Amino acid sequence: MDQELVTLLRSSDRDTAAKGAEMLASFLSSASFPSKSVQALREVLPAQQLQRIFSALSQRLVKENDESEISKALNALLHLLQSEEVRDTVLSVGDASLVELCKDLISGLSKAVRLPSSSVGMTAVAVFGCVCQSEKARQLLLQHSDTEPIFERIPPLLSDLPEHSSIPLSVAYLTRYPSAQRRVLAW
Repeated sequence: MDQELVTLLRSSDRDTAAKGAEMLASFLSSASFPSKSVQALREVLPAQQLQRIFSALSQRLVKENDESEISKALNALLHLLQSEEVRDTVLSVGDASLVELCKDLISGLSKAVRLPSSSVGMTAVAVFGCVCQSEKARQLLLQHSDTEPIFERIPPLLSDLPEHSSIPLSVAYLTRYPSAQRRVLAW
């Protein structure tokens, strides 16, 4: 793990942490083994800093208009959240804090699924699916009306897949919950 990156990510200054999150997104998108990089990150950063990274990447989704930058932020979030230990650490906060933590994420994912690129949309759905693996986050997100655009876009994204493709695990995981099934099938 690059020492400059770790220093930026450890900063308590929001702008510096945001710059670190931007560097992390680029770093993870080019890493040979992103899961090992995430594990190394987990070992050097406490929960509060991981939450700040999560928040900064979520804010990038909202503020950024360049599709490639949105894709990098989504991939960084996906790599972080695929680690059960990191996911549990980031999302194990009180209800009010969890709502605040996920507000930008929901807004950013809703924006990302509307982009013309199916791969960006499917990555956004995968990030959403990873967050929903946390029971507390899932209960919050599956009831949240701001998540409608995500559920609305799942059928069109699936129809864009090549014929005879299997359903992505993120969609299969999400739709095993009755409330998610109803929302996807409503479209």
